[in-house]
Amino acid sequence: MKTRLIIVLLISLTIVSLALIRISPPKEDAFTGLCVYSSPGFSTLYNGNQSVAIGRSLEVGRVYTAYGRLRKTSRGLWMDVSSLQVSPPNFPLESIEGGAYWTDRSPQLLTPERVYLASPINASKGELVLVKGLEYGKNFYPIEVHTRGLPASPKNGFPFVVEAWSCPLADTYQSGTGARSSKS
Repeated sequence: MKTRLIIVLLISLTIVSLALIRISPPKEDAFTGLCVYSSPGFSTLYNGNQSVAIGRSLEVGRVYTAYGRLRKTSRGLWMDVSSLQVSPPNFPLESIEGGAYWTDRSPQLLTPERVYLASPINASKGELVLVKGLEYGKNFYPIEVHTRGLPASPKNGFPFVVEAWSCPLADTYQSGTGARSSKS
């Protein structure tokens, strides 16, 4: 009789344990990163230390928190995403202070070395800026931009805006020939 009671109790405990395992959701991973690549099939999030690929198309330059199951693959980390939201960065950002914004085929900061930006920023050409973001590959991905205005004086390696002025003699000579124009 005691043996039957023990067996019934063990079977009951096993059934209850299995039911609880099925009811409780599996542990969900979270990863917050800046979208540095996106295609119709997947995107890459980067947080300054590691990158994670996810199976969704996202907007490059925005920070997302992805929830789901993180797993290792032969090509790096992959997350099977259950939910996704735009969020503020919870990782340290790199700063570039005192760079001058410039556009010439692609947006860049002159520090005086060229730092290529992944996207244009809201600043005037030649304006000094403080940019916070992440460097990934050959580009810097801006997240925060603070403008500092145009430089007050020329500095070697930086652009300097000079106001256009007119010369009365320029109107009387043709460009590059030294001959008088036919204006009267």
